[in-house]
Amino acid sequence: MQSATSRRHIGLALVFAILGLAACSSDTSADSTAPPTTAPDQTTATSQQPPSTIFTADVEALWLTDPLGAGVVRVDATDPDEVTGSEVGFAPTAIAAGTGNVWVGGDGVVAALDPTTVAIRGTTEVPGSTTGLVAVQGDVWALLSDSVVPIDGETLSPGEPIDISSPVDGVIMGTDLWVLGADQMVHIDTTAGALIESLPPPVGEPSAIQLLGETLVVVDRSGALAAIDPATGEIIREGEITAGSVAPTGAITDGEQLWILDEAGQLVAVDSDLKQGLSVEVGTAATAVDRTSNAVWVASEDDRSLVRITLNELKVLIFPLNHGPTSIAAS
Repeated sequence: MQSATSRRHIGLALVFAILGLAACSSDTSADSTAPPTTAPDQTTATSQQPPSTIFTADVEALWLTDPLGAGVVRVDATDPDEVTGSEVGFAPTAIAAGTGNVWVGGDGVVAALDPTTVAIRGTTEVPGSTTGLVAVQGDVWALLSDSVVPIDGETLSPGEPIDISSPVDGVIMGTDLWVLGADQMVHIDTTAGALIESLPPPVGEPSAIQLLGETLVVVDRSGALAAIDPATGEIIREGEITAGSVAPTGAITDGEQLWILDEAGQLVAVDSDLKQGLSVEVGTAATAVDRTSNAVWVASEDDRSLVRITLNELKVLIFPLNHGPTSIAAS
């Protein structure tokens, strides 16, 4: 085991260049009978010591992009004071955690990182800027400006692109991938790397797509919701978010309900009937959202922070950063 002195000197130049996660600020709980509106008061930040750069693969972690520092930040989900990072050599715009790899995308490039050492395994060129990544077991599909491209997890070789205009989000269902675009939604067999069908989106301004139970839920920037039967592509339910006035920026599911995040930092719960439930003010402008086993995590580029909302108590904790993360992935 390393001493405290030796831990201070591991990767100081890199870690302090692109990290700087400070101590958490405040802790605010919510009453389950009424929508909580929390705005935690931040306390004085404390200094952060860099940890060892070897991690257990099955430990939950958050991965954050740092475009200005051309790097990636790893945060321990159990102890968010435990952080490290890696330079990737380009400005990352998207990130996803899969089986055996953490995938990072930028302009014309996708890189694979080892989740235990945070070292780059390799990179591959892609024909465009990466707007999103969807991990499919050991592989990944890169969402580009006008297509979606598979990348093999072992060889890092890209496959044949499938055309889709302005993809905004994607979700995996078994071995099938659904990608939501500005004016179409494509259904892909990832095993064959082939298009199954292309459908018009069920909403006018698509923002996010998630799998809730056996149903696909599409979120519109107006707050409208549409549940789709993946077997038929038909709309089976519709709903609407009325708690907020700012356009949704992302969505994530905990298996029983959907959590939808808006740009102002309001997190709204929606059940399988598309009925709106509790809402939580996370206390910061929001960029992206993901979840671990017992918490929803929000990244804020403008406020340079990472926010944890525990699902059992709806407690809000803010962890200040010294960089503005543009995307987040949980592993």
